[in-house]
Amino acid sequence: MNPIEFIRKNIVAQLVGEGFPEDVARGGAEEGVDLYRRMSQASRKGRCFDDCLAQARQHCRFQTPKKSKGGSNGKRGNRAV
Repeated sequence: MNPIEFIRKNIVAQLVGEGFPEDVARGGAEEGVDLYRRMSQASRKGRCFDDCLAQARQHCRFQTPKKSKGGSNGKRGNRAV
């Protein structure tokens, strides 16, 4: 398995585990692989995958409709309004 396949496979698995739809996770994985191809070095030593995952996660947040995300309803905290 080469590094690109490793990054793609593990990003998809991580994002699906976080609750993103699989098709959105695959698109995010492509964004992460694209970042890997363009980067000259990681932000910290040994953190290349983490940088790619962060890029993929950001892509997925903007591509997922709010109803598909699950979890909170958009309000912060449990305070009464």
